[in-house]
Amino acid sequence: MEVTESGAELEFGCGAATITGPITLDQNGNFRVSGTYTQGNFGPTREGAASGREASFTGSVDGDTLKLEMVMSSDDRVQKFTVTHGRESKLIKCK
Repeated sequence: MEVTESGAELEFGCGAATITGPITLDQNGNFRVSGTYTQGNFGPTREGAASGREASFTGSVDGDTLKLEMVMSSDDRVQKFTVTHGRESKLIKCK
């Protein structure tokens, strides 16, 4: 996850997400932002292919730990992630 003043880019095993606005924490370290999720594929991307689905991201920061929940607008399934700043994550890309 790469965070900037204007949003963030997230990389998953078989996809990627973009948070399209600044991530501002409330007084308890919580946030809610929106963006898009793009499913990865197993080959070249076709020209004109869909660029992603709308998604909402909620989470909290406590010290160096970020807990993130992602929900795509097309379904109600919640995907949960926990990452720690400075700790490398094991990312297995789809093949």
